[in-house]
Amino acid sequence: MNTNTEKYELATPLIYGTAIGTLCVPFGPLLTCIGFVVGAGLGYWSDKKEKDQPGSREKGPVEDDSTKSVCSQ
Repeated sequence: MNTNTEKYELATPLIYGTAIGTLCVPFGPLLTCIGFVVGAGLGYWSDKKEKDQPGSREKGPVEDDSTKSVCSQ
């Protein structure tokens, strides 16, 4: 069974690669290809860094002003 994260795991690298490659178009085809590869690498790194962060379930409970009592201060 494919989840959305497995299905679209290459979306971020492709978006970054296309964006940076497009910015390099005025400098020639070689730099456009290099820009695409560098952008895809940045997108892969960004995606991996985001997945390594703990999820909301792993974080501690959120304590805001509405849950605090006057006696606990």
